[in-house]
Amino acid sequence: MQNKAITGRFSKNERLAFTLIELMIVIAIIGILSGLSMGIAGYARRKAQEGKARGEIEKLQYVLQNYLMENGTYPVLLALPDLTNMFPADVDLIDPWKEDYVYVRTSASGFRLYSKGIDCKDGNNEDNADNIEAGR
Repeated sequence: MQNKAITGRFSKNERLAFTLIELMIVIAIIGILSGLSMGIAGYARRKAQEGKARGEIEKLQYVLQNYLMENGTYPVLLALPDLTNMFPADVDLIDPWKEDYVYVRTSASGFRLYSKGIDCKDGNNEDNADNIEAGR
């Protein structure tokens, strides 16, 4: 007996295409998989932004430590002309979320430096989980 696909002879009861329900199931599966991948990509992007902010804060800490060693105190502002000349070329005072890093001099020998994070809000005790902070 010959294979029907080779000879091209099909009976009326044999189908040649997918049914609507089969197509809908395939489309639903593709939609679920694309939704999962978008969530993973968003999470990875957020983690990359947080990593960049942490790296820049560490570099700014280094600059502030050098300033302390040269002047005996931390600067009042991050934008002082003699301080900005000490910044590495790849460090900006803008975090990955297009907000300024927040610098607060707590004393002559202490400071707080942080990014407001993805929500761009300063945060309080309940809402600062996404703040990225460094300090001495």
